[in-house]
Formats: sequence, structure tokens, C-alpha cells
Amino acid sequence: MDDKNPSSSSLPKTSKGTTTDGRPARRESQQKPGVPIGPPLSAEAHSNPNAQPAAQELALNYLQAALAEHPCEHLLPALISDHLAAPTLDGLDPDLLTLAQAKKGFNVLIPGSAYLKPGDEFNLLWGGTTYPTQLVDEVNVKQAVMGTQWLFSSPTSHLRQGKVQVCYDVFRDGLRIGTSAILHVKLQDFYSINDKQKSRKTSFQRKNRPKKQDD
Repeated sequence: MDDKNPSSSSLPKTSKGTTTDGRPARRESQQKPGVPIGPPLSAEAHSNPNAQPAAQELALNYLQAALAEHPCEHLLPALISDHLAAPTLDGLDPDLLTLAQAKKGFNVLIPGSAYLKPGDEFNLLWGGTTYPTQLVDEVNVKQAVMGTQWLFSSPTSHLRQGKVQVCYDVFRDGLRIGTSAILHVKLQDFYSINDKQKSRKTSFQRKNRPKKQDD
């Protein structure tokens, strides 16, 4: 046998995929440090530079081109909250609104604004209650008071009492474009005690006054 060409049987055998310390050899993967994390690149993309991009990439490119050509800012209506005055009570003082006046009923006046246009919609909010929507048309868009809302307190239509915030929202093309300034209303029941009630109260106190015990 020729010493210069040793047989393969004399070479030491080593197991593939392991290192000398018994751990498996690290594979060349994308989890390897230095390789960016991301979806695996197909061999077709490397071999064919003229390959067509995927459907998701096509949609993304189309969206970016559309936004660059037609910015979406003009699709959103301008907010006009700073130009919407607060509603008012017709002939009533909002700081002295009694329950008797609320039961009788009153009108809430909704002022117009030069920033509104026909087709806009608005609705009054009394505390947490939202009232039916009204429309801005060719007539009331030019008026100082573009709408009124009749309110009254009854067993079936209860008005929130105490300190109440009253305002209105404006919508254009289904989007809210503004909320008016807030009117603060104090709704409470004021009453006075008449002479008959005073005498009845005095007699009740005398009747229930504890008697003094003799020493």
C-alpha cells in the first residue's frame, strides 16, 4: 500500500452538524447576528430581476402614489368650533330657571354662523340628552337664529336638573365639524313658605319640644 495515498478508512470520522464541545453547529439562517430579520427572500427574486412584485406590494405602491397625487387633507372638513356661539334661552335667565318654568316649557335658541352652509346638520345637547337633528337650508343659513328647540319637563320628558351644560353639534357629510360654546344652566325649584306653613311649622316644633323635668 502506498504511504502517500492513505486509504479513507484510516481518516478519523467526524459527525456532521456538531462542534468539538458537543453543541450543534450554528446554521446560516436569518436569525444569525448580522442578518436582518424579515421574510425569507425567494430564490426566484434573486435569479429573475424582472419578476413581478406581489399583490400586497402592488396595492401599497398604488396607495402611496394616490396619496402623493391627491393628499387627503382636502377630504376632511375644517373644524369650526371656535365660530359657533353658545345657545341661549328664549326670555329666561339661565341662572334662575325654575322647575315650574321647565314644566311650562321654553325654547332654546341656536344661533347661526357664517361658517355654515346649506346641507349641514345640527342637534342640541342638554346635559347627556341629544335632541333630534335639524337641517341648515338656504333660508336659515342666513339668519341670526338658525334653529329652536322646544324643551319641557314632564314625567315622560324629564329635564336634567341642577347645573347643566347646554350646547349643539354641527355635522357636515356625516362628520362632526364642530361643537358650540357651552351655555351653563341652573335648573332648580325655588319656593317660598307662606304664613300658614310657617304657623304649622311653629306649632309642630312646640308640640314636639321635650318637657323640662323638675329637680
